[in-house]
Amino acid sequence: MSEAPVVEICMPFHGDPGLFRRAVASVVSQSDGAWTLRVIEDGHQPGFDAAAWIASLGDTRISHAQNASQLGVCGNFQKCLDTSTAPYIVFFGCDDVMLPDYVRVLRGMISRFGGADVLSPGVSVIDGRGHLTRPVGDRIKRALAPRIGQPTELEGERLVTSLMHGNWTYFPALCWRRDAIAALGFRDDLPTTLDLELLVRVLMQGGSLALDPTVVFHYRRHGDSASSLTAASRERFDEEARLLDEIAGRCESAGWKRAARAARWRVTSRLHHLLIRARGPLVA
Repeated sequence: MSEAPVVEICMPFHGDPGLFRRAVASVVSQSDGAWTLRVIEDGHQPGFDAAAWIASLGDTRISHAQNASQLGVCGNFQKCLDTSTAPYIVFFGCDDVMLPDYVRVLRGMISRFGGADVLSPGVSVIDGRGHLTRPVGDRIKRALAPRIGQPTELEGERLVTSLMHGNWTYFPALCWRRDAIAALGFRDDLPTTLDLELLVRVLMQGGSLALDPTVVFHYRRHGDSASSLTAASRERFDEEARLLDEIAGRCESAGWKRAARAARWRVTSRLHHLLIRARGPLVA
């Protein structure tokens, strides 16, 4: 089998400069150097020149681009996809952290599951200070995820049904095969659920998701993150309900009755909304 290709890491940037520097440093520290990093900045950060800081690193694998006008969440993700060139792409969060073997594990998954459209390695959650944490919502995500002890490839209605019970994936840790998503793109009306919508479209077109339980990524959950800021809003749950109803219709048309039923019931989403109203956000 030929060597796995270089992984292209795309980072939409609009946020905390300190967390951004830590995120970039975690890429530079990868044990497998077969990666490129493209930072696409959406709006200037006061008092911080990202382009100059990146240039000071002297690493030709890292590039920076500044959007001429602010595109917003959906627009900047689409810009990352439209300007990508590598066969495998990661949409890395500018406040998250890759552990040193992240790229190595991904390239091993590519070699093993060359036909998989999406790759999902193991993830742990950290707080704003970088400490490991296990909020209730993330414990629920872990409980909903497939129980696997070794790298596994999943597909079809059973996988979509599982995701309709609750989206247990972590978008910034996923690696996508560009050919599988280039023509699909991100929806511009789903700023908080665009990843789930794209993933389901890929799977309903016959795609597959490969999982590796090896934890190589730290997803940062903190009060200032975009996902946390939207977690308690009514708009987020309206968007989620609209998407799941839409997916239910697609599943019904495909004859996927179990997946359609899970999407219609959206038990986890409804429960999350009720708990937030009572106690505050559990998970974004």
